[in-house]
Formats: sequence, structure tokens, C-alpha cells
Amino acid sequence: AGRVRQFAANHFNRIAAALRDGPGTYREIADRSGLERHAVARRLNEMSSLGVTKTADRRDGMTVWRIE
Repeated sequence: AGRVRQFAANHFNRIAAALRDGPGTYREIADRSGLERHAVARRLNEMSSLGVTKTADRRDGMTVWRIE
């Protein structure tokens, strides 16, 4: 269980760092963070308690995310 939490925490940190460069879609965040797209898509909803939120904007039909 400890390794899973550590793995998730690494994803959270990389996604948060990517969002500090500006809002983005899950694809843009994946490109900035070096994570696979499916991993980013899975984690974004889990990160709401860390200040990651959906914006009203959409790009190429995808939700744009930001960090507060």
C-alpha cells in the first residue's frame, strides 16, 4: 500500500508542477509532465482537494484544468 501511495504522490506532484506552468487539457498536462495520458486523466479528478479544478474553457472538445 505504501508503494501505491508513493506512486500516486509522484503523479500528483508532476501534474501539479505542469499546471503551475498554466492551465491545460489532460493531453497538454501529460506532455508537460512526461506522464502517460491515461494516468493524467485518471488522477485529475482525484486532485480536487489539492486545488486542481476544471475551468469553463474547452480546447479541442476537452476540459481545461487549472491549479489554484
